[in-house]
Amino acid sequence: MAGATSIPAAPFEHAIAMAEAGAAIIDVGGESTKPIGAREVPVAVEIQRVRPVLERLGRELRIPISIDTRRAEVARIALDNGATIVNDISAMSDPAMAALVRSATCAVVLMHMRGGPQDHIKFARYRNVVAEVRAWLASRARAAIASGIERSRIIIDPGIGFAKTARHNVALIAALPRLCALGYPYWWAHRASHSCARSCTRFRGRATMRSFSAPRRWTRSRLPMEHRSSACMIRDRRAR
Repeated sequence: MAGATSIPAAPFEHAIAMAEAGAAIIDVGGESTKPIGAREVPVAVEIQRVRPVLERLGRELRIPISIDTRRAEVARIALDNGATIVNDISAMSDPAMAALVRSATCAVVLMHMRGGPQDHIKFARYRNVVAEVRAWLASRARAAIASGIERSRIIIDPGIGFAKTARHNVALIAALPRLCALGYPYWWAHRASHSCARSCTRFRGRATMRSFSAPRRWTRSRLPMEHRSSACMIRDRRAR
């Protein structure tokens, strides 16, 4: 679960506290997807971790719930308990995910990554990281649309820190206008201690950092809403 402080004993109370503090979305995950030190877990373990939290949050939260998973089986449980966003770091590599998202009419986050959670850094090799990530995201978005998912329900995430070096991260952040020009909302998962944050300081002056207006608030009753191509969403992973 993502937030700006350390996780307390009860994830449910932490989520409620974040909502009360003004969080616009609560992202729940049962498998660590942090850029460094992640370990894959069996689907049964992932379900065991998220189901009780989702069941409680689904009854009590009034802001959107996002499920951070690569597995359609886990996403289905989350959607049945009120989640309205599937945050998939594998960009729907599970063959069943696209059909699930289409039938649920939820929003989906398509993230760029090479390899898996444990070995992605070995694949951080690019001739032009911005052009390659942009082309890949455009391709995955087209595939989602071809599978029957409405364009308005697609969000893109360049995968800061996933199969990216510090320089790759800074290049992608500086190229935010080019990514937004694809016409999809932009979801940037940022972790304060991550190399990306350190790189922004180290390379200050080399990259142009720009702010973008967020889409109007998403609600539990209707997702997603109309959005502008410059929409930006930032999630803090520090509690992971």
